[in-house]
Amino acid sequence: MKHNIKITIILISMFIITQLIGLWVISVYNRPDNELPFSMEPPEEIKSQSLGQS
Repeated sequence: MKHNIKITIILISMFIITQLIGLWVISVYNRPDNELPFSMEPPEEIKSQSLGQS
């Protein structure tokens, strides 16, 4: 192994922690009821696609 066991454990734990943080961020921002800030609206073409219309 290139690194000793202590460094390897630190690197693996940092990787796992960053993955968990990433999953948490996705869960916060990926909600169906998530409203756009400042009363902004998406473009009409995106609105119609999200409603199932073509």
